[in-house]
Amino acid sequence: MRLAITNLKGGTGKTTTAVHLAAGFGRRARTLLIDADPQGSATEWVMLIGDECPFDLRTDGEPDLHRRIQDLARGYEHVIIDTPPGYESIVQSAILCATDILIPLSPSLMDINRLRPTIELIAAVER
Repeated sequence: MRLAITNLKGGTGKTTTAVHLAAGFGRRARTLLIDADPQGSATEWVMLIGDECPFDLRTDGEPDLHRRIQDLARGYEHVIIDTPPGYESIVQSAILCATDILIPLSPSLMDINRLRPTIELIAAVER
């Protein structure tokens, strides 16, 4: 499984969701978390976890991730991609990598307002 955690709005819990899912999957099978957000919050989480981290981390916020995902994902049963808000080219690349997409959403008007553009971006990306 390759799971992109994405939403074009910031502050919706993408990184928290990605890290926790990677930790859960990592306890069951070899798992890679790709921190595709130039802000690097997932990388900071992993540094806090330290040696007890049950998954591997790769920092890669480049818009051509989809071209390299086969090599990066080799040997992993699960790949979780934490995407940034607002960087459509990086988000599109993550969508192209993904077998599944999860859109964390808070029940506020601003979050719901950005849901449609996120879904439209997913629909527009040719797979």
